Amino acid sequence: MASATSAALDRDVLLHVIDFFDKPGNLRILATCARVCKAWCEPASRCLWRYLPSLHPLWYLLSNRNYAENPRMAAFWEFVDTDDFVKDVIQRHPDQWAHFLEVASFVCGADFASVSTELNLIRTVVKYNEGVTFLPSLHTLFWRHSVPDDTTCLLLCSPSLRSLHVGISRIRLTTTAIGALSNRITQFSPSLEPILSGLPAAAPNLERLTVSDHAVQNTVTFAPHIESLGSLHELVLRTRSFALSPALMRGILEHIPQLAALTTHIADFAEPGSQAVAPALRRLDLLESRSPDLVNFLESGFLRAPVLVSLRIRSTDDEYHAASAQVIPALAQASFAPRLHLLDLSISGDELVSRSPEQNPTFGRLVAPLRTMRELLGVKIALGLHVVSIDDSDLRALAQAWPCVQELELGWLPLGPRAAPPLVALRHFAALCPDLRSLTLTRMMLSRMEGSGVEEKKEKEKAHPLTWLNVKSFTGDDDPEAIARFLDNLFPNLELADPEPVKDPAPNNNIINFQHESSRITVEQRIRRLREARR
Repeated sequence: MASATSAALDRDVLLHVIDFFDKPGNLRILATCARVCKAWCEPASRCLWRYLPSLHPLWYLLSNRNYAENPRMAAFWEFVDTDDFVKDVIQRHPDQWAHFLEVASFVCGADFASVSTELNLIRTVVKYNEGVTFLPSLHTLFWRHSVPDDTTCLLLCSPSLRSLHVGISRIRLTTTAIGALSNRITQFSPSLEPILSGLPAAAPNLERLTVSDHAVQNTVTFAPHIESLGSLHELVLRTRSFALSPALMRGILEHIPQLAALTTHIADFAEPGSQAVAPALRRLDLLESRSPDLVNFLESGFLRAPVLVSLRIRSTDDEYHAASAQVIPALAQASFAPRLHLLDLSISGDELVSRSPEQNPTFGRLVAPLRTMRELLGVKIALGLHVVSIDDSDLRALAQAWPCVQELELGWLPLGPRAAPPLVALRHFAALCPDLRSLTLTRMMLSRMEGSGVEEKKEKEKAHPLTWLNVKSFTGDDDPEAIARFLDNLFPNLELADPEPVKDPAPNNNIINFQHESSRITVEQRIRRLREARR
């Protein structure tokens, strides 16, 4: 009994050690652990083979060859008959075949680019594995689909698969007509329908489906297959040709009531029709869609989502449309708006609306309807269609409207003389947003700090929690000493860049981005001195 307990404890310690090294960049260490002894081999191999950027390592294991990182499969695979090869391994090297299947069972995630040679190999291995997948533990699969009518992807699916990402590639065919002076290039996309039609049976427990890239598909034909995925919790359609109409969105939400996250383009919402009910939908991402469709989607009350808390909207028009000005008011009137906690809104277009500086709308007036959404914790607003004016009063009004906000990013076009509020306006966020931790603004004016209305904090007063401040550009004269005192007094928890010089500093290391790098460094040096003096 004691020896059994000791063995169990030893294995627990071993698993803890292996888990410690199970991090990106530690493949060599894990490979060394797998060769220590039999007791170490299995747990280390599980970590080593858990995720594969391609299936090449498995093919080299099957052929008992040394794996070499190569964008293409070696010439060996281009000319070998896969059926004869696999049959030969099974008959002459059964231990090698058994080892291949054991290691393949460790794979939980894989990326795969569909190449005809590899597709044949997958089909052959599944054939000699009694028709079942050789990746029984596969949890996540990224499949690059480029071969027309191919369904090999389904052979890798099993009840263990939870997440499938299908990236569709366009195929380029070059043909030369008789007497033509140049080749003709034809592009087309392989149909996704054969995969989707068999997916409900092949992966009955699939929870997340993503379709992306530059595909041209018939949305009407693929939608019924998605509706059959009864366990789906997240659906991501990242391609314009998959834009959902009211009928298609209604059908998906009706057949998959447990859907919690939906990412898609929308289209044809001129007459939305009857309401779509999404009882479990918590996150909705509306990718680049026309402003008239978005306005009709929001104003009509088409979507009833009682638990929706996160909304992302991308409004974009090829030509200026008057409906773009109605997106924000329509959003504020939506039935789910008061309950939102996260809002990410971007309004842009190919045509820029600009007037004289006196006639440009203010940022505060454009987003004023959103000030009624008092429960927002994260806000990201980017107005890229209008040249706007923004000043101290605009920032004060937004700070008053969203007292619970923790992350705030405001973006506008930095054009014109009135597109930079004064730096002292930051005091409104310090006074009115006590939980704010991240703040990003497009541009600010470096004005004199005297009379800023900011009093020195008392020792026992709670310090503001803001740690990340990113002002993308500044205008005006620099006064590093005054700026340092101002920022340190407002936000004493700001994270500063590494004082040691870095060869290629990451842009996110800066608390603020001055027009001159020397100014930023000087301000941060002064802040450090102030902090050292308080210790």
